[in-house]
Amino acid sequence: YGDVFTNFNFEELIKAHRANDALITVALTKVYDPEKYGVVITDEEGKIVDFEEKPLRPKSNLIDAGIYMVNKEILNEIPKGKEIYFEREVLPKFVAQGLAHGYMMPRNNYWVDLGTPEDFFYAHQVILDEIAKNNGYYTIKENVEVPEDVEIQGPVYIDSGVKIGHGVKIKAYTYIGPNTIVEDKVYLKRSILLGHDIIKERSELKDSILGEGVVVGRNVILKENAVIGDYAKIYENLVIYGAKVLPWKKVEEYEAYLRIKLDPTKVRPELTPERCPLGLPECIYTKFKAIAAEKPPCDECIENQWLF
Repeated sequence: YGDVFTNFNFEELIKAHRANDALITVALTKVYDPEKYGVVITDEEGKIVDFEEKPLRPKSNLIDAGIYMVNKEILNEIPKGKEIYFEREVLPKFVAQGLAHGYMMPRNNYWVDLGTPEDFFYAHQVILDEIAKNNGYYTIKENVEVPEDVEIQGPVYIDSGVKIGHGVKIKAYTYIGPNTIVEDKVYLKRSILLGHDIIKERSELKDSILGEGVVVGRNVILKENAVIGDYAKIYENLVIYGAKVLPWKKVEEYEAYLRIKLDPTKVRPELTPERCPLGLPECIYTKFKAIAAEKPPCDECIENQWLF
């Protein structure tokens, strides 16, 4: 499988491969965190003289970009019906034989590894920016229901068959996948909904990724790179900050998934404002205050009672 997002022109790699007379030509790029990748050293002619997969102490910031051009005989090194790790089981052998060359990707190309939610969001942002250049700040496909009181701030992409309720706010860098239902007064910002999802009324999604078929209950808050797997169900009045929920999981108890910087044990109920400064639903905020009443904070925490 591929987990790289790039606009690199593969024809350039083909030309380089034909010119260098190597069995393998590896696309190369430079990164600031090479310890996460296969680190490459080349000679003046571009031949790869050293390759180390995910070293603790990288020798350079030049890495294998995960794009290869190979001759047919390389395929003979791969047993039929067996899964292999190309970078560990094939590439090092040909590097040792001096039969692998590198090709530096042009600096005007972007290359994004999609291994983390942060990387995925960055690639998502690049895509929406590119679409906005051609189609305007928001794209709405066919058979989409958008009431007049919906607020849209692009770049935004709303796919086909989406139904949006009244008073919904859709902020920048949001993608709503096909056949998704967004109920009244939902707030969406920099979130990715892959499709066939249901977002119940008054929920808030920010910096979150939803797989297919996810159901988000009423008054739910998802923030800080929360990732919800396919067909998971998040029950109403829950708060999920940065947690990962597995596919088909039903989340009913918010305590196990709550990753919020506010520490309820350091809040004095008599000093707390009537409304939660984080915008938590009232039932959850009430529970925070109840927990705080059981364990009052030390004097040092009084002035900074809201730690977020």
